Amino acid sequence: MSRARLLARRSGARRGLLVLVALLVATVAAALGTAVGAVRAAETDIVHDGLTRGGDPAVVAVTTRLAPEADAAAQDAALRGDVEALFAPAPYALVREEVPDDDSDDPFVRWTLTPDVAATGTADLTVLATGADALLETVLADDAVAVRGATVTGDLGERAGPPPGGAAPPPPRPPVPNPL
Repeated sequence: MSRARLLARRSGARRGLLVLVALLVATVAAALGTAVGAVRAAETDIVHDGLTRGGDPAVVAVTTRLAPEADAAAQDAALRGDVEALFAPAPYALVREEVPDDDSDDPFVRWTLTPDVAATGTADLTVLATGADALLETVLADDAVAVRGATVTGDLGERAGPPPGGAAPPPPRPPVPNPL
């Protein structure tokens, strides 16, 4: 019997075992893929629920007097630079609006930062919380932004940060499907 024929017979005798091993590998890979998908879905739900609490998303707003017309663009650019330094790379929208003052001819300007809840991941929560906590100090230190003082309001830091009393509990573990 030739050597090639002997090798062909041996591989044919073990074909069933090789097919069984291949099926087992495919089943384990499918189970791991399902588990990873379930963890990512749970993570997205936790972030979404934390930032929206079933309603409107958390925000943080900066309000100050509007700079004189010649300096208004520089004021806006300075605030946007401060926000970018504090909140990057977390996804967010920053909207500017002028607010009239009934008691004075000097209007206010308000910037409202809203996180993009759909694009926010768990790593972004720390950035959002620390950025919201540092925003007032940063704005007050920037003379181009805080014309005559500034206020920072909103609940973004509270919602994005850990719950009172310590670190956030780990997310619930999704069930791992049994491939067998």
